[in-house]
Amino acid sequence: MDFSMWMISNYANTQSAILGLVVIVSCWALFRLQRRNADKLPPGPMGWPIVGNLLSLNSHVEELFAKWNKKYGPVCHLKFGSINFIILGSLEAVTEAFVKKGEVFNDRLHNTMPGFDSDSGIIFLSNGPRLKEQRRFGLSTLKMFGMGRKSLEPKILELCEDLCDELDPFAALREPVDVRPMICERISGVISQLVFDKNLPKHDDEFRTWTHVISNGTKYSGINMLTMFYPSLKIIPPFRWGAQETKRLELKGRRLLLKQIEEHKLTRDSKNPRDIIDCFMQEMADRESNATPDDHGFNDAQLLGMVRDLFLAGTETSSTTIYWAILFLCKYPEYQSRLYSEVDAVLHQRRPSLEDGNRLSYSKAVIQETLRMRPIAPMAVPHVANKDAEIMGYHIKKGSFVAPNLYRILHDEKLWSEPEKFDPSRHLDVEGKFVKHPSLIPFSIGPRQCLGMQLANMEVMLFLVSLVQRFSFEVPGVDEIDLRGKNEIVLRPHPYKVLIKRR
Repeated sequence: MDFSMWMISNYANTQSAILGLVVIVSCWALFRLQRRNADKLPPGPMGWPIVGNLLSLNSHVEELFAKWNKKYGPVCHLKFGSINFIILGSLEAVTEAFVKKGEVFNDRLHNTMPGFDSDSGIIFLSNGPRLKEQRRFGLSTLKMFGMGRKSLEPKILELCEDLCDELDPFAALREPVDVRPMICERISGVISQLVFDKNLPKHDDEFRTWTHVISNGTKYSGINMLTMFYPSLKIIPPFRWGAQETKRLELKGRRLLLKQIEEHKLTRDSKNPRDIIDCFMQEMADRESNATPDDHGFNDAQLLGMVRDLFLAGTETSSTTIYWAILFLCKYPEYQSRLYSEVDAVLHQRRPSLEDGNRLSYSKAVIQETLRMRPIAPMAVPHVANKDAEIMGYHIKKGSFVAPNLYRILHDEKLWSEPEKFDPSRHLDVEGKFVKHPSLIPFSIGPRQCLGMQLANMEVMLFLVSLVQRFSFEVPGVDEIDLRGKNEIVLRPHPYKVLIKRR
């Protein structure tokens, strides 16, 4: 065969292969569409065989999912491997799933995220009596030690003052500084007071380093998310490296937390509980002495898991929100000036208080606009359907992951005028009073709403007002910073340094 005939033959073979592939993919897509229609599955973008919609994902899935909800509707179906993934892009859809049908869409994924499991703690615990008992205990105990109440205020304000004192030398030198580690340390100090009855991050360098890592994530945080949908990836680099790094951090955290738990066992006074650990141990003792047949998870493993979850969720949410707020205030200095004017008019020279909340309307508006623009967990933690059910008339199969698309809801142009614009005044009425929008749900809703929501609101308000009362902030080159941030399950700002000036 001469060269020309060889070329013609191979070209024909290549054409045949491409045509065959197109036919196969087209038939598969048609089959999926017919099956979707037959099963009343929600609409959504077509994916590829085996991998599904994986190849469409990018570094800002919150924006991509928002586009898909806008195109396909408030209940959108995706496929990741064998997993059905449902994204809910409206308040109505989220309310139906997580409030009206909360008992159905209330499970969690099982042992697929590196470093976490569904056997202990609260965040990844599946639905049932155990979860309800643990949430009841967690919420009542947090309130006992001051969440949402004035009794916790002095401890938070002490940490606010401590943060401002650390920033003072940078203000004097006009030296740019990354404030995130300092904020993280103080926020974790609040959690530490509630859990350990002491500010452990201030006195234990190893514990402080661990809290910084869990708050900032690692270089593997993004790829770890994929292992939720493809657990087998954990044996393949770089996913294996991410799983190993997360496991190492988990073991380090476990060792640090167990040390504190063991100290509590030796020093606990059953009549005078000092903190959450003491209360949990007392609950364990009471159930054991009463021979309760089902302890609903009141055991050592659950105690460790709960303490871990309190630090993971409590440190990240508040510290990242404050970090975002400072960046937005530097981007829009006119809003920073207005915020300071309100703080000065209401407080003068005294420290802020929770009782000032009703008079600090613009401060609350800035915080709420920050949470609207950049929700910390834009897809929250996915729920799992524990049986076949429907959402807005669409069939949802048992085992489907169901996630609230908080980013879409908080950027829906039908709900928010110019949703991509940072504008605190949208949260004020004509008299300048703060008004909470019904669709403003950065902590999600339903039985699995963030347990520490009230604590986060307390912390962010007192810390931000304390900072603005004492300093003004400026970020050199702020216009060059990508304000979209980076999504590694948690939506964080890119690191930046701020110039601080004493007011």
